[in-house]
Amino acid sequence: MSVFASEDRRRMARPVATSALALGIVLAASVASATTYTVSLTADDANLGATGNCTLREAILAANTNAAVDACAAGSVGQDTIILAAGTYALTIGGKGEDLSATGDLDVREALVLQGASAASTTIDGSALGDRLLQVAAGVTARVSDLTLSGGRLSGGNAESVAGGGVWNDGALTLTRVRVTDNRATGGNSANASANGGSGSAAGILNSSTGALVLDTVEVSSNVAAGGNGGLSCCSMSCSCMQGSSGGGASAGGILNQGVFSIRKSTIQDNSAAGGNGSYFATAGAASGGGLLTVGATASVLDTLFARNHATAGSALGTNSAFGGALYVGGGVATIEQSLLAENTVQATPSSLVNNGSPAGGAGAFVATGATLHVKSSTLAKNVATASPAPTIGSYVGGAASGGAIDSDGTVVLEGVTLAENQAIAGAAGTGTAGAAQEARSTPTVRSRS
Repeated sequence: MSVFASEDRRRMARPVATSALALGIVLAASVASATTYTVSLTADDANLGATGNCTLREAILAANTNAAVDACAAGSVGQDTIILAAGTYALTIGGKGEDLSATGDLDVREALVLQGASAASTTIDGSALGDRLLQVAAGVTARVSDLTLSGGRLSGGNAESVAGGGVWNDGALTLTRVRVTDNRATGGNSANASANGGSGSAAGILNSSTGALVLDTVEVSSNVAAGGNGGLSCCSMSCSCMQGSSGGGASAGGILNQGVFSIRKSTIQDNSAAGGNGSYFATAGAASGGGLLTVGATASVLDTLFARNHATAGSALGTNSAFGGALYVGGGVATIEQSLLAENTVQATPSSLVNNGSPAGGAGAFVATGATLHVKSSTLAKNVATASPAPTIGSYVGGAASGGAIDSDGTVVLEGVTLAENQAIAGAAGTGTAGAAQEARSTPTVRSRS
């Protein structure tokens, strides 16, 4: 090799080194210019004026606008950081539907780190807000750690459907050592028979089609998605007869994924999706995905516990179904590895009068047509699917139950999986015929771990 060739390489390397140095200076300047807020007051400052405090809401506003708000300094163009000490930060300035963070939920519109002292000691509470807690805009990166997000209360008006009771993510959101608990998304009750009750979904977290959501060492627990109840109205001028509307559906008690999602070393437990009640002879609301419902491109689950999540249809004279107690895969590809799905349930409408019983399936997991579930080195145990019974009059058929562990219309691959003490309980006969009970409606592909 010639000396000239070596010299050429050295000359070519110089601009690269210079560029790297320049990039380092730019990055250092960006980091140096980032603003860090230490919130000084746990209350939600209602006037947002010059009161000499820097509240959580004011810090979010300053970070979003890169302008000073009260005692909160102007945010930077880059990623800002908000530090929350131990305490309960109660959000009280109501006004849902506003997306700049002035009222209602906290809207994150620029890159942000939100850091508490620990999930046990720092809580953002929205029980008095009447809105979700946090929303991350499309294209925005946010990291939240060491705190609890609790008390999101999103309720629909007349027959209105709602979604995302705790967190709505359109951007790139990472939660680390966070509890998402006791949040609700409740569809509106119908005022009359002209409309069905509204649906409720994603009580804990909604990850939209533009979102990328990462959960690491997170607890998603005790969140409730509920459908609204149907309404009644007269069907004659004298009101000599009545007519009713159906209850709203409920889905994703814990998490709804419509984009790209991953979770590891976490717990999804005690969440529920509860369909609304139907009125008069109308049907009840269906329920699906008590713990996690995913319809996005991919969902990856590693070393995670799904326990005591429930999908329960509403009550009505007309029945309805329930599928996916822990997990409902409605589209895309979901992978579960080194995880436990235990004591999850699905329950179809419990009573009926003039209809066949409704089916229930997939207390552990339900896989819809066109979707794929791959389960590796995991256990599904003591999950129970209960179909509704036939009525006690007429020759009606009890509801079919399938898949105490897994019920699939799509593709399922099991690799090193243990199934133990799962049950599929068919609807009772009444005076008609009992429903069928089977462990699954499709045969999964089973592979050895070798």
